[in-house]
Amino acid sequence: MSLLGIDIGTTGCKSIVFSIKGEQLARSYLDYEIISNSAGYAELDPFEIWEKVKLTIIDVASQTSDDPIKALSVSSLGEAMVPVSKDGKILGNSILGSDLRGSEFINILQQQIDPYNIFRITGNLPDTFYSLSKILWIKKYQSDLFLNTSYSLTWSDFIAFKLGGKATTNFTLADRSLLFDINSCKWSDEIFNVTGLDKSKFAPPVPSGSFLGYVRDDLAKKLHLGAKVAIISGGHDQCCAILGSGIKRGSNTAIYAIGTYLCIATVFSSMPDINSMFKNKLHIQHHVIPGSFVTLFYRKIR
Repeated sequence: MSLLGIDIGTTGCKSIVFSIKGEQLARSYLDYEIISNSAGYAELDPFEIWEKVKLTIIDVASQTSDDPIKALSVSSLGEAMVPVSKDGKILGNSILGSDLRGSEFINILQQQIDPYNIFRITGNLPDTFYSLSKILWIKKYQSDLFLNTSYSLTWSDFIAFKLGGKATTNFTLADRSLLFDINSCKWSDEIFNVTGLDKSKFAPPVPSGSFLGYVRDDLAKKLHLGAKVAIISGGHDQCCAILGSGIKRGSNTAIYAIGTYLCIATVFSSMPDINSMFKNKLHIQHHVIPGSFVTLFYRKIR
């Protein structure tokens, strides 16, 4: 048997198949463009990316028919969410974190909850980069889209859902929304109450590694996959990169990754001190390994 890893990046998607011994058996990559129809706008087209993800899966599955894929998981960029209906229909584009829209809503949030308490709840300093500002912008300026959206799904969770998994949001990417309580591992009542958002429009949070179901039979045939390919909840690409690099929690070691973003990341074996992290403006995020946390230093370089 073999295992399929799917990665959704800012400018391209890839599928890679590994043997259970960790040997790379097949790899496929396709790129796409960021949509910028107005100054400060940055979006991805979910229709295009979903089609390209399927093409990469077909490519690698066709190369590994003698060692069939039995399970898959998806890593992805953070912050951006895809609006979908309950049956998985794509309703609009996905707004990237680098998009400048929604700053006014972060200013309003800070008037209602001070930055320290936002950090205490979410592990993040308030910023337009996170999903919250984009969702509030859609609510105000694209009200029909907002009303018709059943779930705003992160890219990792969106692809898993389209393949046949349950609609969920994994902890590592929920952390990138500014809506998630990092302590209780639930959507934050306090922030939802202040912003007026409805929690029913957000999928239930689950830890990375959760079983989400199987690839739909009809889709599996089209993708050259066998029956009963398990879908396992993935995570934020930076967290998955940390895991793949072999860094262990509490090892005083960091990973240095270069892609669309330059990122240095390190792992904590338990929740770090909130006051110290806030003072040093270092965010806190769940790791894909249960009970561990990470912090990232990142800058967009292309």
